[in-house]
Amino acid sequence: MKRASRGCTLFSFFLSTLFLTGCGERVSWNQKITINVETPDGIKSGSSVTRVVKQDKAIFGIDAITPPEARGVGSAVLGEAVVVDLGEGQYLFGLISGMDQAAQCAIDWGTDRWWPDGARTVSKFEGVVELPVKCQPRLVTFDDINDPASVKRVKPDDLAASFGDNYALQSVTLEMTNEAKSESKVEAVLGWWCDYKTTQKRLSGSSSIAISTNELADNLGSGSFKIGACK
Repeated sequence: MKRASRGCTLFSFFLSTLFLTGCGERVSWNQKITINVETPDGIKSGSSVTRVVKQDKAIFGIDAITPPEARGVGSAVLGEAVVVDLGEGQYLFGLISGMDQAAQCAIDWGTDRWWPDGARTVSKFEGVVELPVKCQPRLVTFDDINDPASVKRVKPDDLAASFGDNYALQSVTLEMTNEAKSESKVEAVLGWWCDYKTTQKRLSGSSSIAISTNELADNLGSGSFKIGACK
């Protein structure tokens, strides 16, 4: 779960377009984000455990001798979105995009410098913290769960607009955990996810490198819902 390590370790994985490889300090943790929703049938909840990794951006060569403060810090997250089953075919998703910043946003790390002291402080955090709106995952739903292009934004302060009367966001919480990262909830609900990952399509169905519209479906891909392999 929580660890800080030093050494010259080859660290490499792909996160959307982010590729970190380096020789420097790394701090990582597993975090659980839970979304609780008030519904006409009571509270409905969904959780996701993600693996967050922070590492200074040293690379072999000239950057390896550059001070960390001049290199910046790479950030990555592995796992999947939060899925809340609201019943009657309605689902709320808290996207994985930006989850690597949730703890940094919500937890007071007691220092003016995020790296590396702040990262160590966050990784050792115990207890549960409620995420303010600015630290919460982006919320979306689908008019038709089988149609990726039907994705639409959900306003945290107005779930009723998306789901109907008596639906409201009760809370979004974060805690550090020893649980393994979540891997199978998204695919169980989004039957098209693996195909879109394999073909590198956005939710609009386009696989073009250029994004030509501001439509939500044209700006989200499989990596917004899960970072990992098909099951």
